[in-house]
Amino acid sequence: MKRQRLDASGSFHQQNAAVVETSFLVSLEIAKKKKPHTIGEELILPCAKTMVKIVLGEKRAEKLNAISLSNNTVQRRISQISDDIKEQVIQEIKRAGLFSIQLDESTDVQSCSQLLAFVRYVHDEDLKEEFLFCEPLEQSTKGEDVMQKLTEFFEAEGLDWGNLCGICTDGAPAMLGSQSGFVTRVIQKAPNAIPLHCMIHRQALASKTLPSELQDTLNTIIKTVNFVKVHKANKLMEANEEKGPGLDAENQAKLRFQEELQNLGLESGHSEFGSCCRPCKPHRKFELRSKSRKGILRSISVGSG
Repeated sequence: MKRQRLDASGSFHQQNAAVVETSFLVSLEIAKKKKPHTIGEELILPCAKTMVKIVLGEKRAEKLNAISLSNNTVQRRISQISDDIKEQVIQEIKRAGLFSIQLDESTDVQSCSQLLAFVRYVHDEDLKEEFLFCEPLEQSTKGEDVMQKLTEFFEAEGLDWGNLCGICTDGAPAMLGSQSGFVTRVIQKAPNAIPLHCMIHRQALASKTLPSELQDTLNTIIKTVNFVKVHKANKLMEANEEKGPGLDAENQAKLRFQEELQNLGLESGHSEFGSCCRPCKPHRKFELRSKSRKGILRSISVGSG
C-alpha cells in the first residue's frame, strides 16, 4: 500500500489526483458564481451522488465520497487558486519588463476603505490587463497610506520600481498633491513613470461644466435613445413562433429588437441604430431626428390605441 501511494504512475495516485482536481474545479465554480462555501457539501455533492447513482449505479456513486467539498476545503481551494493566479501574473509582469498600474480607493458594504490596483503589460505580443491586488486601508486614504500599501506589495513580490512606466489615478487631491500626493511619491521611486488622470473621471468632470446649450442637447439625445432602447422591452424576450419557430430565446430577442427598430423608422435595423447610439456623434442623431420622431409618435399612438 505504501509503495502504491509513492508510485506516481499507479492507479491510486491517478485516482487521488482526479479527486483533488475535481475538488478544485468545483471550488472554482463556487467562487465564480459567488455562492456560499457550504453549498458544495450541502447541495452539489449530494446531487452529484444522486445523478451518478441513478444513471451509472450505486457502486460508481460511492466513489464520489472521496471528493472533499467541505466549507474549510472549498475556502482553502479558493485561496490556493487565488495565490496561483497572482503568482502567474507576477511572473508575467517580470518577464514583460515594463508595466503600468492603475489604482483607486473604494468603500465596501462594511464602510471599510479598500485599495484596488490593476496592472497592464505586454504578454505574448499582446497588451494584457489584470487585477493586481486589493488591500484594506486601515488608517486613512491619504497619499502616504496608499504609497505604503503599494511599496509593501512591490517589496513582497520583488517588483522593480524602475520598470514602472505609468501610473493612473482618479485625480483626487490625495493622489495628485504636489507635496505629499501619491503620484509625487511614486515619481520619486520611479522617475520614468508617466502620471495619468483617468479618462473616465476627466469625462465626468468635463460633462459637469458643459454650456447650457450643449447640456440641453445632450440630455435630449440621452432621453431619446433611452426611449428607443427600452420601448416595449418586456416583449423582446417573447417567442416569435411565426418568423423564428426554432430560435432560442437570445435569437428571438434579437429578431424582435430588430423589428422594433424598423417600427421606429430605422429601416436599416441594428447597424444604423448602433451608429446612432455611438458616443461623440451628435450629428448622427440630428440626421435621424425626423425618422426617430415619426417612429416614436407612431409607437405612442399605437400604444394608446
